[in-house]
Amino acid sequence: MRIFELAREAGVTSAEVLRAASARGIDATSAISAIGKYDLPILREAVSTLPKGAAEAKRAEKRSKAAAMERAGAEASRELLAKRQERALAAVGGAAPKKAVKAAPRPDAAKAAEPPKAEAPQAAEAPAAEPEKPAVESKPLITYDDFMKLDLRIAKVADCV
Repeated sequence: MRIFELAREAGVTSAEVLRAASARGIDATSAISAIGKYDLPILREAVSTLPKGAAEAKRAEKRSKAAAMERAGAEASRELLAKRQERALAAVGGAAPKKAVKAAPRPDAAKAAEPPKAEAPQAAEAPAAEPEKPAVESKPLITYDDFMKLDLRIAKVADCV
Protein backbone atom coordinates (compact mmCIF):
# COMPACT_ATOMS: atom_id res chain seq x y z
CA MET A 1 0.00 0.00 0.00
CA ARG A 2 1.16 3.55 -0.66
CA ILE A 3 0.95 6.66 1.50
CA PHE A 4 -1.70 8.36 -0.64
CA GLU A 5 -3.88 5.23 -0.60
CA LEU A 6 -3.76 5.07 3.21
CA ALA A 7 -4.52 8.80 3.39
CA ARG A 8 -7.54 8.42 1.13
CA GLU A 9 -8.75 5.40 3.11
CA ALA A 10 -8.39 7.25 6.42
CA GLY A 11 -9.84 10.55 5.12
CA VAL A 12 -6.75 12.61 5.86
CA THR A 13 -4.10 14.28 3.72
CA SER A 14 -0.94 12.56 2.53
CA ALA A 15 1.12 15.21 4.33
CA GLU A 16 -0.47 14.24 7.65
CA VAL A 17 0.29 10.56 7.00
CA LEU A 18 3.89 11.45 6.11
CA ARG A 19 4.23 13.41 9.37
CA ALA A 20 2.83 10.48 11.35
CA ALA A 21 5.22 8.12 9.55
CA SER A 22 8.27 10.26 10.29
CA ALA A 23 7.18 10.58 13.95
CA ARG A 24 7.10 6.75 14.18
CA GLY A 25 10.46 6.35 12.45
CA ILE A 26 8.99 4.94 9.23
CA ASP A 27 10.95 5.89 6.13
CA ALA A 28 8.50 7.60 3.75
CA THR A 29 9.45 10.61 1.62
CA SER A 30 6.47 11.23 -0.65
CA ALA A 31 2.84 10.34 -1.22
CA ILE A 32 3.83 7.51 -3.57
CA SER A 33 6.20 5.90 -1.08
CA ALA A 34 5.32 2.29 -0.37
CA ILE A 35 4.50 1.23 3.18
CA GLY A 36 5.99 -2.08 4.32
CA LYS A 37 3.65 -4.79 5.57
CA TYR A 38 5.07 -4.53 9.12
CA ASP A 39 4.82 -0.72 9.15
CA LEU A 40 1.25 -0.61 7.85
CA PRO A 41 -0.55 -1.56 11.11
CA ILE A 42 1.56 0.94 13.08
CA LEU A 43 0.81 3.71 10.60
CA ARG A 44 -2.91 2.81 10.42
CA GLU A 45 -3.15 3.15 14.18
CA ALA A 46 -1.36 6.51 14.11
CA VAL A 47 -3.58 7.80 11.32
CA SER A 48 -6.77 6.66 13.07
CA THR A 49 -6.13 9.22 15.83
CA LEU A 50 -5.89 12.12 13.33
CA PRO A 51 -8.99 14.33 12.86
CA LYS A 52 -11.02 13.29 9.83
CA GLY A 53 -12.71 15.52 7.26
CA ALA A 54 -9.90 18.03 7.06
CA ALA A 55 -8.57 16.30 3.96
CA GLU A 56 -11.88 16.61 2.13
CA ALA A 57 -12.10 20.30 3.00
CA LYS A 58 -8.54 20.85 1.74
CA ARG A 59 -9.27 18.94 -1.46
CA ALA A 60 -12.41 21.02 -2.06
CA GLU A 61 -10.41 24.19 -1.43
CA LYS A 62 -7.73 23.05 -3.89
CA ARG A 63 -10.39 22.23 -6.49
CA SER A 64 -11.97 25.66 -6.15
CA LYS A 65 -8.55 27.36 -6.42
CA ALA A 66 -7.74 25.28 -9.50
CA ALA A 67 -11.07 26.19 -11.10
CA ALA A 68 -10.48 29.89 -10.39
CA MET A 69 -6.98 29.68 -11.86
CA GLU A 70 -8.34 27.90 -14.92
CA ARG A 71 -10.99 30.60 -15.44
CA ALA A 72 -8.35 33.31 -15.06
CA GLY A 73 -6.10 31.50 -17.52
CA ALA A 74 -8.93 31.16 -20.03
CA GLU A 75 -9.69 34.88 -19.73
CA ALA A 76 -6.01 35.72 -20.21
CA SER A 77 -5.92 33.45 -23.27
CA ARG A 78 -8.95 35.21 -24.76
CA GLU A 79 -7.34 38.61 -24.16
CA LEU A 80 -4.07 37.43 -25.70
CA LEU A 81 -5.91 36.08 -28.74
CA ALA A 82 -7.77 39.37 -29.17
CA LYS A 83 -4.49 41.32 -29.00
CA ARG A 84 -2.86 39.02 -31.54
CA GLN A 85 -5.81 39.35 -33.89
CA GLU A 86 -5.63 43.13 -33.61
CA ARG A 87 -1.89 43.08 -34.35
CA ALA A 88 -2.39 40.77 -37.33
CA LEU A 89 -5.13 42.95 -38.73
CA ALA A 90 -3.02 46.04 -38.19
CA ALA A 91 -0.18 44.35 -40.07
CA VAL A 92 -2.52 43.63 -42.97
CA GLY A 93 -3.80 47.17 -42.83
CA GLY A 94 -7.43 46.56 -41.98
CA ALA A 95 -9.71 46.80 -39.02
CA ALA A 96 -11.73 43.97 -37.55
CA PRO A 97 -15.17 43.86 -39.16
CA LYS A 98 -18.17 43.14 -36.97
CA LYS A 99 -20.04 40.79 -39.29
CA ALA A 100 -19.30 41.58 -42.88
CA VAL A 101 -17.01 43.94 -44.67
CA LYS A 102 -18.96 46.39 -46.81
CA ALA A 103 -17.43 48.44 -49.54
CA ALA A 104 -17.68 52.18 -49.10
CA PRO A 105 -20.34 53.72 -51.37
CA ARG A 106 -18.97 55.27 -54.50
CA PRO A 107 -19.40 59.00 -54.92
CA ASP A 108 -21.16 58.58 -58.28
CA ALA A 109 -23.62 56.14 -56.66
CA ALA A 110 -24.68 58.88 -54.25
CA LYS A 111 -25.35 61.18 -57.18
CA ALA A 112 -27.40 58.50 -58.93
CA ALA A 113 -29.54 58.08 -55.81
CA GLU A 114 -30.48 61.78 -55.77
CA PRO A 115 -33.65 62.70 -57.63
CA PRO A 116 -33.02 64.61 -60.84
CA LYS A 117 -33.18 68.36 -60.41
CA ALA A 118 -35.24 70.46 -62.70
CA GLU A 119 -32.85 72.55 -64.70
CA ALA A 120 -33.62 76.12 -65.49
CA PRO A 121 -33.68 76.81 -69.22
CA GLN A 122 -30.44 78.35 -70.35
CA ALA A 123 -30.11 80.83 -73.13
CA ALA A 124 -27.08 79.24 -74.68
CA GLU A 125 -26.36 75.61 -74.22
CA ALA A 126 -22.89 74.95 -72.86
CA PRO A 127 -20.82 72.20 -74.43
CA ALA A 128 -21.20 68.82 -72.69
CA ALA A 129 -18.54 68.43 -70.03
CA GLU A 130 -17.02 65.12 -69.12
CA PRO A 131 -18.46 63.58 -65.97
CA GLU A 132 -16.19 63.95 -62.97
CA LYS A 133 -14.23 60.85 -62.07
CA PRO A 134 -13.40 60.18 -58.46
CA ALA A 135 -9.74 60.79 -57.71
CA VAL A 136 -9.33 57.42 -55.99
CA GLU A 137 -11.71 54.52 -56.28
CA SER A 138 -12.64 53.33 -52.81
CA LYS A 139 -12.30 49.63 -52.17
CA PRO A 140 -12.46 47.64 -48.97
CA LEU A 141 -9.06 47.19 -47.38
CA ILE A 142 -9.67 43.49 -46.89
CA THR A 143 -12.41 41.25 -48.17
CA TYR A 144 -14.55 39.21 -45.84
CA ASP A 145 -13.15 35.93 -47.21
CA ASP A 146 -9.58 37.11 -46.68
CA PHE A 147 -10.46 38.19 -43.17
CA MET A 148 -11.93 34.79 -42.35
CA LYS A 149 -8.81 33.04 -43.69
CA LEU A 150 -6.66 35.34 -41.57
CA ASP A 151 -8.85 34.75 -38.53
CA LEU A 152 -8.48 30.97 -38.93
CA ARG A 153 -4.71 31.26 -39.24
CA ILE A 154 -4.54 33.36 -36.08
CA ALA A 155 -6.70 30.85 -34.22
CA LYS A 156 -4.38 28.01 -35.27
CA VAL A 157 -1.36 29.97 -34.05
CA ALA A 158 -3.10 30.73 -30.75
CA ASP A 159 -3.86 27.03 -30.26
CA CYS A 160 -0.19 26.18 -30.71
CA VAL A 161 1.01 28.74 -28.17
